[in-house]
Amino acid sequence: LKNPIYRGVIKYNRVEVYFEDLRYISDEEWFELQRMLNERTAEKGRAKSELLFIGLLKCGRCGASMTATSGKKKGRKYSYYACYNRLNGKCDQENLRAERVDEFLLKEITDFILNEENVREIVRRLNRGLERRRSEYRDRMKELKNRIADIDKRLKNLVRAIAEGVPAEAVKDEIRMLTREKEILESELTGLKKLSTFSPSLQINVEEAKVFLEELIRSKEAKQLRVFLRTFVSEVVYDKGVFKVLYNKDLFGFGMLGSQGRVTGLEPATWGSTVPRSTS
Repeated sequence: LKNPIYRGVIKYNRVEVYFEDLRYISDEEWFELQRMLNERTAEKGRAKSELLFIGLLKCGRCGASMTATSGKKKGRKYSYYACYNRLNGKCDQENLRAERVDEFLLKEITDFILNEENVREIVRRLNRGLERRRSEYRDRMKELKNRIADIDKRLKNLVRAIAEGVPAEAVKDEIRMLTREKEILESELTGLKKLSTFSPSLQINVEEAKVFLEELIRSKEAKQLRVFLRTFVSEVVYDKGVFKVLYNKDLFGFGMLGSQGRVTGLEPATWGSTVPRSTS
C-alpha cells in the first residue's frame, strides 16, 4: 500500500523517476491512501479510541467534527461527543452522551446493513469488483510479459552488435537502463502472479458474509468496529435530535429504504434516524 510504483513513481535513493504507463491510481488517490494509513497508525495510541464514531460524526449546525470530551455527573465520569467549535465557543450544539450514541447508532446502522437484500447487494458489488480486479491483473500481466519480451529482444540485439564489433562502451548505458527496467517489470509481474494465485476464483458468499458481519458486531471490539463502520458509512450528521447517516455510495448506490422505517428517504442526502432526546 505504500509502494509509490502504483502512482507511476520509482525511487532511486533520493531521486524520483516518473513512468506514467506504470500508473494505477491518481496522485490524489495515492495521497489520500497515505493519509488514511497514517491515521490508522496514529489511532493505536489514541485515548479516545473506544468511541466508535470519532471521525464520522459531524455537527449539523456548523459542519465541524464531533470530538471526544468528558464530564462528571453525580460523581460519575461520562464520555461525550462535543462539537469542536462548541469547545472553542463558536457553536451552540449540545453535547451527546457517547455511550448512548454509540449503542443507538450501531444498532441503527447494523440493522440496515444486515437487511437480507442489502447484504445481497453488497456481496454482488464486491464480487463484481473482485472480478474486475482479476481481469485487470490478467491484462496487466499480459502487458508486462510483452514488454519484458521486447526488452529481451533489444538486449539480444545489443549483445549481437557488440559481438559484431560495436564498442561495448557505446551501448553500456542502454544495456544498464534496459536491464533495470526489466528487473522492475519482473518484480511487478511476480507480485501480480502471487495475487492471482492467492485468489483465482474467490467469490463472497451471502450467508458467509452475513455471519462474518454479525460475529464482528457481537465482538464489541472497538477498533474492528470502527473499521467496519468506516467501510460502510461515509459520515453521520447530527442536529436537533436527528442523525443523518450517509452510507458509502459504492456499496449502497441504490434507492433502498431502511428496515422498519429506521432509515428513511433515499441515499445520500436524506437518510436519517430520529433519536430520542435521552441521548443528550
